[in-house]
Amino acid sequence: MFRSTLWFAMLFLAGFFLKAQVNVNYGSASFGACEVVEAAIGNSGQTLFLDISEIDGDNPELLSENTERPEFYHLLLEVELPAGLPFPITSELENEVTVSLSGLSAGLQENAFLESQLEARDFESQRAARAAATHSTATLEERMREVAMKMATGELSPEEGGRQIEALSQQAESIISSVPGVPDFEEMEDRANYSIIFYDHKENIAYQPFEGQLHISRFTETEFVATYTGTHVAQCQEVRQINASDNADECNQLRSSILPETMVYAEGPVSLSIQVKLKEFNDYR
Repeated sequence: MFRSTLWFAMLFLAGFFLKAQVNVNYGSASFGACEVVEAAIGNSGQTLFLDISEIDGDNPELLSENTERPEFYHLLLEVELPAGLPFPITSELENEVTVSLSGLSAGLQENAFLESQLEARDFESQRAARAAATHSTATLEERMREVAMKMATGELSPEEGGRQIEALSQQAESIISSVPGVPDFEEMEDRANYSIIFYDHKENIAYQPFEGQLHISRFTETEFVATYTGTHVAQCQEVRQINASDNADECNQLRSSILPETMVYAEGPVSLSIQVKLKEFNDYR
C-alpha cells in the first residue's frame, strides 16, 4: 500500500514539475506540456527568436499522410533590436527590454513612407526630359555621321571634321548629363520591433498582435520570461477556411479597423504571458 501511494505521489509531482516548466497563456488559451521550447540569438546579435509548441511539428511520424495531426498550440516570437540584444536579460542586471512597435505596424508605416515619396516624385517630367534628350542626342549622332561621310569624300579635312565631331559629341554629353536622374528613396531607420504569432491548431485560427508593449524581464540560456498587453487580429487558417466554405460567416467576416483593406475573423485586446524553462538554446553570434 505504501509503495503504491508513493508511486502515485511521484507521478503527480513529476507531472506538476513538467507543467511548471511551461507557463504560457495567450488570452484565454493556456499551453499544456510542450515538446518544443527553443530560443536563439541571431548571428548579428540583434535578433531574438522563441519557438514554443505543444507538439514537434517536424516529427516524421506527424508528417505522414496517414497520420492525423493532433490539436495543439504553437507560439512564435521574434524581436529585432538594432542597438543589439543585451544578454543575459535579468532584473539583477537592470537591463530588461520593452518594445512598443510591432512588425505589422512597422511594415505599414514603411509602406506609407514609401508611398509619400512616390507621390512627391514628378515622374512624368522626368520621362518627358528623358525622351527629349533621347531625340536630341539621336539628331546629333546623325549629324556626326554626316560629318564622317564628308571627311570620307574629301569635302572636309580630317582636322576640320575632327573638330566638328568633337563639338557635337560634347553637346550630346551635355544633354545627357542635364537629364534629371531618378532620386534615391529615403529609408526609415531600423527600429526595435516585435513579431508574435499564436497558432491555435485546435480552432484553426492564427492570432497576431498589432499594437501594444512587449516586456522581456528575463532571458538566459535556460529561461525566458515576458509579457505582452495590447491589441491583436485573428484570421482563419487554411484548414478552417476550407471547412467553412459552405458557411462564409464562420471565417473572415469582419472588416478590420486596425489593418487597412483586410478582412479578419476577430480583433481586440489581448494579453500574453510567457514563463518557460528552455529545452534548447542557440547563440549564433
